[in-house]
Amino acid sequence: MLVYWIPKTGCTIPINASHRVTVAAIVLNQNKQVLVVQEKRGRFHGIGYWKLPTGVVDAGEEIFAAAIREVKEETGIDTEFVEVLAFREVQNSFFGKSDLSFLCMLRPLSVEIKKQELEIEAAQVLLFDHVTSLSS
Repeated sequence: MLVYWIPKTGCTIPINASHRVTVAAIVLNQNKQVLVVQEKRGRFHGIGYWKLPTGVVDAGEEIFAAAIREVKEETGIDTEFVEVLAFREVQNSFFGKSDLSFLCMLRPLSVEIKKQELEIEAAQVLLFDHVTSLSS
């Protein structure tokens, strides 16, 4: 971040951010199907690993809005926010800073998947029972 403090008082801008805030979204429909994606890059690319839509919360953005936005960007699915299910903090994670992650429950408002070409290899819905059996 490049800044120049104009007032003649002492600068109160932090040297850099102390944490990063991320969201993951469980989009579960009435048929107990969950929306999952495969990434084109990163540590999960090319290994057949399905994951929840995730992303970083923009500066000034609300947690619920970030979850809705990330699902829309990655899958084209419109959703509505239901609740925060869990959160966690990991210290010394991203550039040595704290990583604060929120797991959100969303309800789908549309069904046609239009995956984001830049980041997403594939997107689909899986029966929730099938997803939980994959981790066993």
